[in-house]
Amino acid sequence: MQQQYRHDGVDLRRGLRLSLTALLTLFLLALLLLAAARFQQRGALADVLAEGADLTEATARRADAADAFHASMALVAGVLGLGALALWTAWFRRVRLNAEALAPGSHRFGSGWAVGAWFTPVVNLWFPKQIADDIWRASAPAGPQGPPRGLLDSWWVCGVLAGAVNAVTTVAYALAEARTHRHGHLQEDVRRLRTLAGAGAFGYLLCAVAGVLALLVIRQLTGMQEQRALESLPYGSLPYEAQVYGPAPTLPPGPYGNPYNNPYAGPPGNPYGGGPPGY
Repeated sequence: MQQQYRHDGVDLRRGLRLSLTALLTLFLLALLLLAAARFQQRGALADVLAEGADLTEATARRADAADAFHASMALVAGVLGLGALALWTAWFRRVRLNAEALAPGSHRFGSGWAVGAWFTPVVNLWFPKQIADDIWRASAPAGPQGPPRGLLDSWWVCGVLAGAVNAVTTVAYALAEARTHRHGHLQEDVRRLRTLAGAGAFGYLLCAVAGVLALLVIRQLTGMQEQRALESLPYGSLPYEAQVYGPAPTLPPGPYGNPYNNPYAGPPGNPYGGGPPGY
């Protein structure tokens, strides 16, 4: 059955892509909730600044609740992010192998780098993008009708920028929060926390935008590879119809000797699928 979803070395199975899309969508929702948690922290810190030395117990409770909400959402987003990363690298390696089948010898890196490039320090800032460029070029239709690479470039630039902003703001917020716990709620420290909370919310939203662009890249790359692989299939061949209608059932021979093992193909000599050959 596995061979029904392969053609010329291109893996046409969609389970991995659908799983990645679903998990990445959940991760994006968690990022939006993280941004909401940072905005909630920013509002609570603004109240702390407004009350100053006359901080009420209700305001302190709101600040603690905002911190707890952010911590819980950070845990959920971390688990979903690790799962999405695992599926992403598996999917990325698959489309790299498919691209090799579509355009042999046109890639600058071996297929192992499709996984390793994401986890190798320093080079992970540009190796994955170069691999993605090669995959895109090998998968795109020949000629000027191929889709522009603006989507791929936008995804990468937004992803790198989002990662940098999120890393800097997360570390800076943790350091400022530790300083506040050591020195008490000084106005300057609370004001710094409020600013970093707003910047952190922006970083999460930027990560969500990069995630949406990643979903579009998944759809575009997978669609191009399926189109390239299926264009070369003859009419009535099982792999194409199996993608659209599902695997064909096995039926008994028809009255005119037509082997209906593939119900999507008509009898030899009659493309309309009915009557004896030549009818």
